[in-house]
Amino acid sequence: MKAPDPLTRWDIPTQWLISVLGFTLGGWMLVSFVIAARRSYQWEPGGQRLTLHDGTSLVPADLVDLDKRKWHKFYVTLKTSPDHPTLRGRDVELDLFRYLPLEDWVLEMERTRFPERATQEAAEKNAATGDAARPATDGGGDGGVVVTSAGAGGGKGKGGVDTDGAGGDGDGD
Repeated sequence: MKAPDPLTRWDIPTQWLISVLGFTLGGWMLVSFVIAARRSYQWEPGGQRLTLHDGTSLVPADLVDLDKRKWHKFYVTLKTSPDHPTLRGRDVELDLFRYLPLEDWVLEMERTRFPERATQEAAEKNAATGDAARPATDGGGDGGVVVTSAGAGGGKGKGGVDTDGAGGDGDGD
């Protein structure tokens, strides 16, 4: 059996450096987890009330604007109304990456407060993906845009629209 090679000059200092870096990174991650766990957001779907981690609550009517310039970095800034009792026009930046359902809640509030943006974004998305947007044909509603995904079946055209006028799924049943 061969004896192990003797240690070089840098073996032990390198291991200490790796240990220090590992514990530093681990400590930073632990502090990040604790900070994220202390911040909780609550959502009341009926009234679309978002309660922030400090207890302040917002409804769509409290929003003046939503700044999505950092959306690609998972941040959104809520610009509040000067009439809000506690925020008084301050901007609230939300981290959408750490708090998973928060993005859906913010988008729902935006659709309620700024419906024209939702329609415009849906139209842009459809133009980018090539899906057809067609007017509502149920005779009622608000005359908005109905967005459908591409259908696949006999008698169904692009977007799942009945193209043969026979109804059904087009397979003769």
